[in-house]
Amino acid sequence: MAVNDPEGASDVYETMSDEAKSESATRYLMFKAALLSGDSSLATECLRAMIQTEPNVDHILACVHAAREANSKLVTLEAAQAVLKCYDQGLADSSKVPLPTLIRCSIRLLEGLSRETANAENLDDFAGRMVELFEDGGLDKSTPAGC
Repeated sequence: MAVNDPEGASDVYETMSDEAKSESATRYLMFKAALLSGDSSLATECLRAMIQTEPNVDHILACVHAAREANSKLVTLEAAQAVLKCYDQGLADSSKVPLPTLIRCSIRLLEGLSRETANAENLDDFAGRMVELFEDGGLDKSTPAGC
């Protein structure tokens, strides 16, 4: 990855054992390789795989940052949704990313994407997730409302 060679990273990935492929760090590196090659579907697949087994919140937060740096709004939104799932599972807390901040940034991304994309189904799904979070009282009550 240090040489910005996503194809080389994919070649190495294919030679790895299934156990090594399923590790969170490996999936994070493949996520980054997918971003470098512009393969948003592979990046999303890596995210989904990361949250299905023991999620590493640090890796998922790094995915949010990497997707944002790559200016991939839809993947950033998917990564933010993965962080929300970590909150749902009790794996993330507001010491790393305050939930209101995550929601506010997600809403901004959602609003920006709604102007840019014709794929409203993905956006509707995420908007529904935001509504569920508010309805369930998922906000951290200890965080000031103005954040």
